[in-house]
Amino acid sequence: MRLESLHEETDEKLMKAVAGKHTGALRELMRRHEARVRRLAFRFTGSDDAACELVQDVFFKVYTSAASYSPQARFTTWLYRITANHCLNYIRDSRREPLQQRNQPIDEAGHGLTDDCAMEGQLTCLEKKEQAARVRSAVDGLPERQRMAILLLRFEELSYRDAASALNCSVSALEALVHRGLETLKKQLSDSV
Repeated sequence: MRLESLHEETDEKLMKAVAGKHTGALRELMRRHEARVRRLAFRFTGSDDAACELVQDVFFKVYTSAASYSPQARFTTWLYRITANHCLNYIRDSRREPLQQRNQPIDEAGHGLTDDCAMEGQLTCLEKKEQAARVRSAVDGLPERQRMAILLLRFEELSYRDAASALNCSVSALEALVHRGLETLKKQLSDSV
């Protein structure tokens, strides 16, 4: 596989090259998908440092698992499964609660953004920030699998089938996780108003 043609290859073909220890193919996969992994890791952990660490862990797993990769589903679904597992393990292994430091929205690459309140009235801007902080806090308080299910569906915009595959559960189990999570969120958000 020529280096100049890597950007034209499918993810599945790149994975075959990664299995053959082609580091350029791994770099191309990282270029394509690092932002989505980082964004999900940041949303789940609330920590920029943890998100960076998890990105490295996820792509190391992609590299070490390349030989056993079998494209039964889309590559991105497989990648989300690895990411979800690493995020869940990160919380469990470190016995950390999600950090409450997320006072900023994030961009598509998962980097924190600063709001430009000069564009809106100060009061409106503060109200939106306060509401976003309440929602983030409520989502952060959900049990881990419920939180991951909601993040995959609502923020990463995966289909139910792909999100269920990423969480290694059935679609009906995912629906139950989401239902319980949304009911909890409704209660928490109505109590905080």
